Amino acid sequence: MLLGLYAFACLASAIAVTIKGEELAPLPAGIEAIETAAYTREGFEEGHDPVRFAYRDRRAEFADSEYLPILLLHGSPGDLSNFGIFETLVDDSRRVISVDLPGFGHSSKDVPDYSNRAHARYVLDLLDHLGIERVHAFGFSMGGGVCIEMDRLAPERLASITMFGAIGIQEGEGSGDYYFEQMKYMLGHAALAVVPELIPHFGRLPGRSERLAFTRNFLDNDQRPYRAALEEMETPLLVLHGRGDFLVHPWVAEAHHDIVEHSELVMLETTHFALFEAESATMLAEHFIEFVDRVDRAGFVAERRAFDLSEERARGATDLPIDNITRDISPWLQMWIIAAATLVSEDGTAVGTGVLVAEGTIDGFVGIVGCWVGIFLGDMGLYLIGRIVGRRALDYKPVRAWLPTRSIDSLGEWFNRRAGTAIMVSRCIPGSRLPLYLAAGVARAGAGNFAFWTAIAALIWTPLVVLLAAASWIAFGELADWLKLGPVAVILAIIFVVVVTRVAMESVTHRGRQMLAARWCKIMNHEFWPGWIFYIPVVGWIAILALRHRSLMVWTLANPGMRDGGVIGESKHAIVQSLPERWVLQAVKVEASDDEAKRVVLAKELADQVGGYPLIAKPDAAQRGVGVKKITAAGEFEAYFEDVDVDVQLQEYHPGPSEAGVFYVRMPGEERGRIFSITHKEFQFIEGDGERTIEELIWSNRRTRVQQSVFHERFADRLTEVLPDGEKLRLSEAGNHAQGCMFRDGAHLMSKELEDRVDEIAREVAGFNFGRFDMRYENEELFRR
Repeated sequence: MLLGLYAFACLASAIAVTIKGEELAPLPAGIEAIETAAYTREGFEEGHDPVRFAYRDRRAEFADSEYLPILLLHGSPGDLSNFGIFETLVDDSRRVISVDLPGFGHSSKDVPDYSNRAHARYVLDLLDHLGIERVHAFGFSMGGGVCIEMDRLAPERLASITMFGAIGIQEGEGSGDYYFEQMKYMLGHAALAVVPELIPHFGRLPGRSERLAFTRNFLDNDQRPYRAALEEMETPLLVLHGRGDFLVHPWVAEAHHDIVEHSELVMLETTHFALFEAESATMLAEHFIEFVDRVDRAGFVAERRAFDLSEERARGATDLPIDNITRDISPWLQMWIIAAATLVSEDGTAVGTGVLVAEGTIDGFVGIVGCWVGIFLGDMGLYLIGRIVGRRALDYKPVRAWLPTRSIDSLGEWFNRRAGTAIMVSRCIPGSRLPLYLAAGVARAGAGNFAFWTAIAALIWTPLVVLLAAASWIAFGELADWLKLGPVAVILAIIFVVVVTRVAMESVTHRGRQMLAARWCKIMNHEFWPGWIFYIPVVGWIAILALRHRSLMVWTLANPGMRDGGVIGESKHAIVQSLPERWVLQAVKVEASDDEAKRVVLAKELADQVGGYPLIAKPDAAQRGVGVKKITAAGEFEAYFEDVDVDVQLQEYHPGPSEAGVFYVRMPGEERGRIFSITHKEFQFIEGDGERTIEELIWSNRRTRVQQSVFHERFADRLTEVLPDGEKLRLSEAGNHAQGCMFRDGAHLMSKELEDRVDEIAREVAGFNFGRFDMRYENEELFRR
């Protein structure tokens, strides 16, 4: 219904715009116009309607002024209003003519050719109409190309040329490759032609010809002959340029100065848009007027000079040795190199590309398209791996451990429901795309749907990061120069800006804000810091012991009855067997085997020996609760042994509901040991409200959201289930922090009876002096007793 209404509105808008037509607006006060023939680059265009060519003519105060007129040519897009400030800075004794080139301003919008050469023919027609023999031409940006074309057509009509921020040699146009640039302009032209038509604007947007003149100006133009034109130029030439110009990079101006042997070059601390700022425009006008005054003096011969007045390279009068600047690497190759680099690091490549764009080393379009292509192909590659390889990828233990089967199913189902949202959100959340896209492939989500949303997400993200990095390089570069900082500091600052941008984008969604809150909690709460941080002092102490006792392995002697002292890799089943039977939960061992079906049958047979179901399955040698699972029925063994292919211990289940870790030590030679610490383990629960799903309840809890990945894996097949109001769900069974259990100080559980009993148990284990007992109990009072 909505789609139909939208289509009808677009159609009605297109009809209204067509009926209305594109009439030229009346000329405002101070603007004049001539009617001239239509031109192409080759010459007169027969059969085309006459063209209105608008201009503003500020005639000299005295008709017999000794100074030649000044002609001002704007860039694209632009019009004669671009020179509003600049004109006021020219002495009244000079005649100043500024024009609206055909396709722009108040001139006709619909012309057969928008090229600089066609524009040059229109300008020469205007000069003939005004009876002007020679002018000083000032070309801004694209207007510099019109100056070059006028010099090619009628050099005798030009007393001098001044080019500010101007185009010229082909190598300086974007990527430097004519055909690549044509492709770029055609894409832009198509976008400007199509996109506005998809908006029901009923004529409130600029007309078709008006908005397309900008891209046609570039599309119809050919800068390849400009190098030869500059080499043959005899007209006095002044090249004005800003060091901060990122649209036409400074090296282009330096190249023009190098090619035209008699030219003068002035580099200023300005940008491409200096004409629009009073202070910068004043500087330009001073250099321009001084130059044309010298040209007007009889007998003047242009003199090769160069001045760099920018703060970046204030060198005074000097030559700038730029020898035939060319770009040896094809933009197509540049694009594919950038695309390949994104497969290693997307953000790193985007930031680096932004820096190269800011420096003028590569074209912005090349950089953005290269990053976009690489990111899109990388995302599609993940999807295709999942789709082609499918669940066979889970046959590899590292992949299966990192991306268990249930996670694949859950992520795939979620993706099928919310493809667009999933891809858009994952683009902002580090580490989320790889499992999501693999899952989408394995789940055989629609390839077309996936490709469409991936392309859109990358199209939004890529230009944002590249252009942000480029802008940051320019801004932070100036700050770094002022603070005397090196490029490393600037790169770090750019990375900071990109991270802040990613955070800002992530915060747009409710889930994104929850993820940000979870990450912030991990940073601020030492409970969630990486374990290696806390092992740093332990490693230092081990080093001291090694030096003191002249043995690297002395620290493994604490428990001589255990392999390697029980430091790591010890067998859980062997330890259970060494403990007094009356104090331990019964356990059996299922050894590793290539025959998975045989292991399943054996596990089912042994289940009765540990009291039946539920029971606890855990790898016989593993740490941090890895692979620990509560088995509630025999049918769960198949899935469990798919993920765990090592020796497994099946152990009797104790419901608790409480658990404590009791730390014990007995010094060598002492009769009695002691408890030196107790960890009280709190298992996490969520409580239903009859409305929210298990997934939503996990995210809404300040603590459980921090370890949501653990709980999402554990309850992957129940995430969409809505818990009844008041019903509680226990999220963790293993008394391990990495598996979602909260550790608290359990000093209040300490008692003499407890210490006596623990010491009694420990002394029955040969060669055991130091370690932890994990104990489950019903209530604290019974535990103390």
